[in-house]
Amino acid sequence: MALIRSYFNSYNRIVPLFDEDDFMNKFAELDMDQIRADAAFWTATNVMCAIALRQQNTSYFADSPNNPDREAWEYLDTALDKAVELTIQGSNDLLAIQALVGMAIFLQTAPGAHAASTLLAAANRLVLQNGLHLQKDEQFSGQSGSENFRLMVQRNRVFWIAFNLDHDLASRLERPPLIHEDDIGADLPLLHPEDGLGCISSIDNSAEVNFLRARSHLALIENRIHRRLMSARGKRQTALEREAAISELEAELDNWKASYPDLSATLDYLATNRALWANFEGVAFRTLRALSLACLGCHTNLHGLSYRSLRVQEWSHVYGDAGPPNCCVSVARASLILLHLSQNTDHACTWYSLHHLVTALIVLVSNAARNPLTEESMADIQLVLPVVEMLRRFEEVSMDSGVENSKKVAAQLVHEYARRALFDQAGFVGMQSEPYKIPNNVAQ
Repeated sequence: MALIRSYFNSYNRIVPLFDEDDFMNKFAELDMDQIRADAAFWTATNVMCAIALRQQNTSYFADSPNNPDREAWEYLDTALDKAVELTIQGSNDLLAIQALVGMAIFLQTAPGAHAASTLLAAANRLVLQNGLHLQKDEQFSGQSGSENFRLMVQRNRVFWIAFNLDHDLASRLERPPLIHEDDIGADLPLLHPEDGLGCISSIDNSAEVNFLRARSHLALIENRIHRRLMSARGKRQTALEREAAISELEAELDNWKASYPDLSATLDYLATNRALWANFEGVAFRTLRALSLACLGCHTNLHGLSYRSLRVQEWSHVYGDAGPPNCCVSVARASLILLHLSQNTDHACTWYSLHHLVTALIVLVSNAARNPLTEESMADIQLVLPVVEMLRRFEEVSMDSGVENSKKVAAQLVHEYARRALFDQAGFVGMQSEPYKIPNNVAQ
């Protein structure tokens, strides 16, 4: 019970997958044998415990026998025992969908994303089967007006959480999203929810971001970016058509950012002031970081400056010496500052965003290589070095070839930056009476 309450008081306040009142009322009515006999309820219970423990200690590499992450995986294994039953039989029980989505949320932090993707695909099949993607105004049988509204809100939240997770995994696995925007009839999550769920607040309550709505809104834009630029049909467009699409999607991203002023102000402050400070903590901080990385993914996919695109291009790709667009640079800088602020303690939660972190590295190194010896370039390289070190550590514990490939890309980029820096330094020293030295950790 303590873990369940911890889950509702932390993670579920920002990602409201379950309705606390409904769950706790049912939990109080059933004995343990009845709970175990209900596949959906038993799975949901174990998923909550697993996520609660993950929030307590997110250090994936900790070897302590008392590490809560080990116990979290034990709860997750128990939940997985019922996953096949929930998946194969199908269900019109909302709790079954929530349980499957919850397992996918937990598993997205694993080194490989395929297990999470498989479970989410099963959950999305039930989402569509039960019409969660549609806005239904009918009265549910046996429900009062307030209960009916609460159920509608919960169905809406479950859909958008699944939709957002689908885009996180689609980006990581380089696959199309499973649900198309044209099939969605549900409104975005409430802008001002009465229960306050789905929102993150700063430590002093001076800033508030409706995370669930902002992330869902951004996922819709991700969906459009894929459809208009990255799909097979999008790639058949003429250069003029692609340019027009990019301009329209850029405007949508600008409007998205303007719709959430506190979020915009926080990211802009980090990018322009390089302040190693953020007025958020705990789960709120991690979700802010995830949101900034998703925003980075949108910008870089728009401009073809992502890990995915660079793998098939040489260093002097489409931007040449012009460098990446400023919008990509500022979001990449803010994202890596947030990574630095996390002090590398949330390794498990870093797996699902590793591709975005490599993209941020690509953007900043590409930008720094234009003028390698400026203070700004040096500072940006200091931000990317922890990502290179992280890739080295992750490669030691992961069989995922994507980590090895990411490390190679990162090493090549930093090497090219160092080559240009040394070349520029030689020319600079020739004109100066005193030698100019690159910081040791950058040169190494």
